[in-house]
Amino acid sequence: MGFALGNKGYITNGYDSFNNNVYNDLWEWDQLTNTWTQKANFPGIARSYGIGFSLGNKGYIGTGFGALPYNDFWEYDQSLDLWTQKANFGGVGRSEATCFAVGSFGYVGTGTVNVGSGASSDIWKYNVSNNTWIQMTNFGGGNREFATGLSIGCKGYIGLGWINDDGNTFKNDFWEFTPDTCDPTEIVDLTKEFSISIFPNPVSKSGILLSNINLKNAIMYIYNSKGQLNKEIKNITGNSINLLNSNLESGLYFVKFTQSNLTIITYKLIITN
Repeated sequence: MGFALGNKGYITNGYDSFNNNVYNDLWEWDQLTNTWTQKANFPGIARSYGIGFSLGNKGYIGTGFGALPYNDFWEYDQSLDLWTQKANFGGVGRSEATCFAVGSFGYVGTGTVNVGSGASSDIWKYNVSNNTWIQMTNFGGGNREFATGLSIGCKGYIGLGWINDDGNTFKNDFWEFTPDTCDPTEIVDLTKEFSISIFPNPVSKSGILLSNINLKNAIMYIYNSKGQLNKEIKNITGNSINLLNSNLESGLYFVKFTQSNLTIITYKLIITN
């Protein structure tokens, strides 16, 4: 299972069929340095065929199969390198499910209650603010295992996969899901004519960054010319950010913005002292 947080990706659990081992280790991949770092082990039962997604600055994994199908659900805090168990997945335990995240909600469903049989089509919404699950409209494509899930803006998508119950039928259909709740202001689509201005640039002691869109829930990173992260700014609420270079040496820097799994946009910033 895996998820992405900022410019880092995380992989955990999984099954090694050659040695018949199931793992619970967590590894962090840094996009900037192209290096792997081992982090805190997943504290639940080691498993395979689970799901993973991210909401805000937290990662989530759950369901999956080990000795039996599981329905537990866990949150990973990147800043603390800490796992916390959350409310169990709302449906029955399962493996080979799919998931996606829209706005501030996660969606998990389909999959199978038994490896190789018992495919399902139910979809459940996770509310991170109150740690609850609510059942949604079933997946329109019917029962499914190993489906692919993704989101774009305020829409979720599920497709492909297979059904073992009826003789290993492989699927190539693709479905769009419209959630009952989605606040477009929670999703910063940085791919749509996004532009910024920095005054002054070069920045001496201080400056201001202005955006043509609201940067709510975006994260701003400042990297030096060697690709090293120097500053991270969260909790952005509007379209302007004050820039202070008190902790930055003179030189060329790159400003990057991310939101969820959307495209990273990069701009040059010159600091002079």
